[in-house]
Amino acid sequence: MIRISAKDARKMGLKIPKGPKASGSEGDTKKTGGRHLRSQAHAEERQVSFRVDIPPKTKSRARSFADKGTLLNAFKAAKGDPRKFMALLEAGFMKTVTPSATRDFENVVRMVATREMARNKQALFEGPIKASLTFILAGDEGMWPTAQRDGDLDNLSKAIFDGMNGVVYKDDRLIVKMNLSKLCGENPGVEITVSAE
Repeated sequence: MIRISAKDARKMGLKIPKGPKASGSEGDTKKTGGRHLRSQAHAEERQVSFRVDIPPKTKSRARSFADKGTLLNAFKAAKGDPRKFMALLEAGFMKTVTPSATRDFENVVRMVATREMARNKQALFEGPIKASLTFILAGDEGMWPTAQRDGDLDNLSKAIFDGMNGVVYKDDRLIVKMNLSKLCGENPGVEITVSAE
């Protein structure tokens, strides 16, 4: 396929249809507020599939805190004014930390995804995508993973999606469809497929 700019097409006397562009690139979405047309046809069907061979982990919430020294400094700077004290805390005295287990799991997902994207010579997905995730948790294949320790599907998927951000797709907001499931099995891990939608 040969692509030419609209300007060059006009120079050659070709008529350019009015309306949003249909190539699906990120730059084409500026006029539509960052949204993509549902009728856009992708020039090619793209898909990447891989497996992360470690037990799935849920996304733990980031924790915000202020150590005693930080609190004391904010209190001194506020000079007894409670509003100023609260404003100082909100303006950066608080620290937010992602738990190390979550960060480590997301890094493993990122490394596997990076390797698979390079191995398959895949470019970053920049348009609407579908994500399919199958979580295999340790256990008897005849059982459903519904115990407290098995985690919620939404929290399991958040850790995977964040780990693939900027590696498989530009941003996880591009996910317009998802298929999530969790099963028990002998080989814990996550089977992942991302495809252009």
